[in-house]
Amino acid sequence: MPKIQVFVSKAILENINTIVIDKRNDGAKEHEANTSNTASMLIELGLKVYELQQKKTDSNFNQTEFNKVILENVVKTSFICQKLLGINSFMSEIQDNEKLDYKLMAYAVRNDTAEVINEFFPKNEENT
Repeated sequence: MPKIQVFVSKAILENINTIVIDKRNDGAKEHEANTSNTASMLIELGLKVYELQQKKTDSNFNQTEFNKVILENVVKTSFICQKLLGINSFMSEIQDNEKLDYKLMAYAVRNDTAEVINEFFPKNEENT
């Protein structure tokens, strides 16, 4: 196996020694749990994390762009629904029906939406 020399801070050495002691307390023998193989294991884990991060940055997915597209479509849908409700409120068949009054429907939609949003994102009493 290749050998490398690495200089680490005192805190890191203490953390590695703590891991070694924990492994030995769990029943590992001296050749199974020592500073060298524990440091090697941590380097391997660090490399795996590094590689995963590199793969994530190589992805073509852009969260900001995705959020922008979703927001744009939600806003468009909202405006379309508002216009449709407004147009429908002028129909003679429903003008006398109070339940289908545009202003009352818009108010009800806002309240119902606030209730649903509050289920997922409850307002803290401190923030209100």
